[in-house]
Amino acid sequence: MIMEALIGIIDALLLPLSIFKSHIVIFIIAASLTLVANSLNKLFLRKMKFKDIKERIALLREKINLAEKKNKPEEIKKVFDEFMKVNKEFLRISLLATFISLPIVLIFFPWFSARFSGKVVAVLPFSLPFIGNSLNWIIWYILVSLAVSWLLKSFFGD
Repeated sequence: MIMEALIGIIDALLLPLSIFKSHIVIFIIAASLTLVANSLNKLFLRKMKFKDIKERIALLREKINLAEKKNKPEEIKKVFDEFMKVNKEFLRISLLATFISLPIVLIFFPWFSARFSGKVVAVLPFSLPFIGNSLNWIIWYILVSLAVSWLLKSFFGD
């Protein structure tokens, strides 16, 4: 019952997109959701001083390499322990950022499934290994999201 209501709400919101073919609709939504998710992640990670943590990790890696060259096992252990602590913080922040954007994306998945399940939404002029050239909505969504994410990272220099 809740899913039907959610699908109905999304149908109403996306009514203007109904003039396009399914691969274009999925492309627009996937690109938009990827842009929103990347923006949220970027804002969240910036707030959490993500760049500082990445720099600390790089510095600690250099210290470990230097200690290895000098053959100082006590210093290696000390720096490695600090490295693991900072790396744990890095992973925690990364996962938090992902969990912030995940619900936004997951809201649309029942709608995609209801509208495009069992249908070929895109046909590529070439064949992808293990996938072929006829794509369902989830494969098309993933490909579009990966491409848009890569373009955004390239454009913004991340």
